[in-house]
Amino acid sequence: MKKLNLAVTLAVSGLGLAIAGAATGQDRLPETEVPAGSRIRLPVEYRSKPADLARGAMSRLAMCVYEEKPVLVDKLLDYSDPVAFDPKSTGIKGNWIDRLGLLSCLSREALDGAVELRFTPGALHYMLTEAAYLSANPMPPSWLAEPRPAAERQFVATGKELALAQALAELADCMVAADPAHSDELLRTTVTSDGEQAAARKLAPALGGCLYQGQALDLTPANIRGWAASGLWQAERQRARSSGTAN
Repeated sequence: MKKLNLAVTLAVSGLGLAIAGAATGQDRLPETEVPAGSRIRLPVEYRSKPADLARGAMSRLAMCVYEEKPVLVDKLLDYSDPVAFDPKSTGIKGNWIDRLGLLSCLSREALDGAVELRFTPGALHYMLTEAAYLSANPMPPSWLAEPRPAAERQFVATGKELALAQALAELADCMVAADPAHSDELLRTTVTSDGEQAAARKLAPALGGCLYQGQALDLTPANIRGWAASGLWQAERQRARSSGTAN
């Protein structure tokens, strides 16, 4: 399966702030890996520095897209991982980016002409998993306190990117399993706010049990929020499938 080399640019005028690979691990990565905490190996030099304005805009855009096309987004997410999408396996006809209605949501959210957004498939995965999880759970769900089986993921990335997708997914699932309540709390904060930073700090103990000592990993609120979104969405979908309520 060929991975999409996606870089979507929207609203080319205005401030020109960009976000590429935010919270995805899609920045340039050397192949060397080192032990870095206590569990999961991730490539050295994992870096992500998104602009705050672009992050806020993308959060609003993702929620708009999910509100407009929830069934389509759920299908796409079921054939995605933290690095790639496989739209062909969904059976969706035509250009799936157009089908998401990104341009109409830009207009609806008054973002057209205001900011330039660039993002990778991994960034889109994190954006949409957050929107999907919060839409399904307007309030923290009771199942957060219940024991759950290990997350069962399928991956669409291939080659070297498959190892990265698996490592990022394992990190997300480990963090959420260790501290589901604070993971949920983080997603309910405003992007780039002091509340987001405070909530992200609360997840430091959980992350400490999910990383190898010495790993060069950027523990920014953006990255931690992305892992929380992916892990919580995965847990939500697994719960829905087991109860027969998944779309």
